[in-house]
Amino acid sequence: MLFAEALVRLLYLWDAGSLALMSNLLLRDRIQVVLVQILNRTLFEQPMDGEWASHDSHEDTAYGVLILKTLSCLPWHALLHEIIMSSIRVGQRVLGQSEAAWSRPSHLWIGKVPYGLATLSEAYCLAAMNAPQHVPHVWSSKVASFLEIPEKAVLETVSLAATLKDYQHQPIWRLQASAIEGCMFLPKLRSVQSDIFPQQEGAKNAYMAFIPFTWVLVNNIGYLNVPADLLLDMMIVSACNYRMDEYMDTTVAGFSEADIKEAKRIICDLCSEQSEKLQPKDQPLECSFNPTGDEESALGVSRLETQETPARVKRLSNNEVDFVDLEADQGSSTLPVSAFRDVIGRYTRAMLTYPRLLHASSTDRANLRRSLHTYLLAHIAQVADSSRFSFQASRCSSNKIIFSKPRSSFYTWAHTTGADTLSSPFAFDFLVCLVGAASSLSQSKGQSSSNPDCFGLVGQKYLAEDLSSRLAVMGRLYNDYGSVTRDRLEHNVNSINFPEFHPQTGTSDISVDEILDPTSEKKLKENLLRLADYERHGADEALARLLVQLNEEWDNHGAERRKQNANAVELFSGVAKLYADIYVARDISNCIKKEG
Repeated sequence: MLFAEALVRLLYLWDAGSLALMSNLLLRDRIQVVLVQILNRTLFEQPMDGEWASHDSHEDTAYGVLILKTLSCLPWHALLHEIIMSSIRVGQRVLGQSEAAWSRPSHLWIGKVPYGLATLSEAYCLAAMNAPQHVPHVWSSKVASFLEIPEKAVLETVSLAATLKDYQHQPIWRLQASAIEGCMFLPKLRSVQSDIFPQQEGAKNAYMAFIPFTWVLVNNIGYLNVPADLLLDMMIVSACNYRMDEYMDTTVAGFSEADIKEAKRIICDLCSEQSEKLQPKDQPLECSFNPTGDEESALGVSRLETQETPARVKRLSNNEVDFVDLEADQGSSTLPVSAFRDVIGRYTRAMLTYPRLLHASSTDRANLRRSLHTYLLAHIAQVADSSRFSFQASRCSSNKIIFSKPRSSFYTWAHTTGADTLSSPFAFDFLVCLVGAASSLSQSKGQSSSNPDCFGLVGQKYLAEDLSSRLAVMGRLYNDYGSVTRDRLEHNVNSINFPEFHPQTGTSDISVDEILDPTSEKKLKENLLRLADYERHGADEALARLLVQLNEEWDNHGAERRKQNANAVELFSGVAKLYADIYVARDISNCIKKEG
């Protein structure tokens, strides 16, 4: 309550010009995020009876009412005005019914021990009942430019979420509140993408609005209270991986065989153990939020460090020993591969040397490096598969849609290349590093070599990796269900192109005309959806077993770490399932125009 009042007062002063030296980024990336999270957690935690406490604390309720009165003046609360006013009225009604108890304090204040004061309790109850609601403040244009919410985008996002099975019974204000909170992270996400990838011309990027919304919604609805820093870190990874998917699909598709070979070599070098030598050990851990106003790079990746020449990028990943010398190889490197090396160099360095990962254990960081290597090489393999598929279709007079002679069975593909290109296993390992690093810092362990793994027991490690794998396969199948039309237009291999979906026809007598028939397509998608639901059930079982395993303590900080790890895996699992439902409802990816 007091913190909310202080931050609103700070905004008043900044708006009036009294804090001219305060960083704009501090306001954009931190203060408004904190304010909207205070608002949302206050609203979400008010039960139906209106009292913010599980132990009948009128003092808690008074603080809740005062928080809402304080925050009701902010400009981005227009969509939530009705629920804010309703929550205030309900809280005041509950307070009025307990007036005789106002002078009996709850032990909510903390000194050496928790304590309460009768005069303090009664004063705050009186304030909650009688303090005027803030008169709507006329904010200047500079505040509005930071705090303005794209109402149309919020309503579109919420309208889709309201149709999804797991969220259709949620009050609409909860979806709107989560969408508003998600909007607070969008400026940072857009700036991070531009640090790494080439500018996109005319791309709709519908997925950008969904990325922060999904992480915030699952966090809020599940009452997980995952810190904002970790939420933003995972949003950044998600946004970068979306762009990496597009970049690989558009760029590698135009590569020659020699270019493909060189691209694989670049990926292997950048993801090797030698890349650990890039680790900026002296960088501050502050990464996701940037209160200093330094716009160079949110990820600590300067374009100057990776764009000077391909040789410069190579030297970055070879500080000391024994890699192939690209300077001697420059003559044979084509321009597309040189550009590819620049982008992949920026991306891998950003991911592997992400400042908040520095205190993760060496084992967790090694797993992250391997999963990144697998993810990028899987894209090369997927592009090659799609190229073969497109070539087969172009040589068939009937425009057959069955992928003849794939490199593996559909099951194997779905559990390897198909799942790995979705980036889910890599993102999960990134989350593991973040949670492990946060736990290490909380225990004040100085050297990364002594930092404990995120999951301490073999059963936890095994089940965590199993959960990650199952979520990835699940996501691939649901993604393909929603992208049948786009994949057909872009000549990408889709799950329904595999021969297993056409057991009676083999590989010789089903054409594009037949698959375009609504009945045929419906049957194929129904089969795919049944498999996706099967994988979803397996992921649910893996999550349940992992949460049981996390109840086993492994050190003196077991209780705290169990809760932290459990909330993190529940968050990740919930977001993966939310995306699965979104894929079924709508294809949110950009249409790709391939090079070459």
